[in-house]
Amino acid sequence: MDPDPRFDFGDREGAAAYRWHMLSWRDRSRSPIHQLTDKSTFAISLQAPTLPFCANSSTRPLPALPFGITAHYALVKPLQTGVQYSSEVWLAVPSELQDSHFNSPAAAVVFKFIVPSIRGDIPTSDLDDEGFIDGRKFVFPFDAVKGEAACYESLADFQGSTVPYFYGIHRVLMPSGEPAWILALEWIPGSPGSLYVLNKELRQGGDTKYSNYGPFMRLFHSALSTLQSAHARNVNHADVRAANILIDAVHNQAVLIDWTSDQSFSPNTRSALPVIDLRKLHYAFVAAWIEPQSSEIRRICRALDPKYTSDDS
Repeated sequence: MDPDPRFDFGDREGAAAYRWHMLSWRDRSRSPIHQLTDKSTFAISLQAPTLPFCANSSTRPLPALPFGITAHYALVKPLQTGVQYSSEVWLAVPSELQDSHFNSPAAAVVFKFIVPSIRGDIPTSDLDDEGFIDGRKFVFPFDAVKGEAACYESLADFQGSTVPYFYGIHRVLMPSGEPAWILALEWIPGSPGSLYVLNKELRQGGDTKYSNYGPFMRLFHSALSTLQSAHARNVNHADVRAANILIDAVHNQAVLIDWTSDQSFSPNTRSALPVIDLRKLHYAFVAAWIEPQSSEIRRICRALDPKYTSDDS
């Protein structure tokens, strides 16, 4: 079974056959008997990340996972599921550790499932002979997978600090029988979890160290400097929002997850993504509604983007 089916742009029959297969897989995958559950297991060999020559004080220890050895991993907790999402995300542990080490960060890993019939573009009559649909480039699923992986690989020196460790791409079969891919990533436990959760706590007057100016601004600056470094390498996040900014409370730093391939964007949109990333970062951090942090973040962002005069609504 071809894990990376394709058709030639301009081949109407090929596009129609591809569409039929994807929609058939989609219907099958949504059947209750073909859903991922906490009884699902997968045999994969995690790829050890390429570590920087010298780790700094903000680098998390590399988790004690069986790198380079094929092991069975059991799904233990859904982190993102539902038809509204283009991917499913689960927490997994080696099967032999499922019961006794569930709470051990050293044993856990995040599996992001990229399923072609769910994640991929579906061709319609609007697809032109140049491969554009509704003004954007049609992207085959595996190209999107490779694009996302390339983001993490381009930011290898940030892995373990403001970017999660990346453990490679892995081909698997879903319960429906459809070939798919797993992006394996570091699990970052702890409270508050994400900036989205932290913002809610702060708006409700929660008692947290991030109510204080210094710790909160360190989170912001860690995210800002990571985005700026990524942009200097022609890497865009393309989905900056509070839910995609985790909090490494031990090191007082933000961790940007869910880096998204920008291949589907038009050239004009792609060239604007660095500015869009920064504007969305601004929105994500001022949503806490705390002062003087919000005013300082506005000042910094508007100095970087003088044309930006929008309100924070």
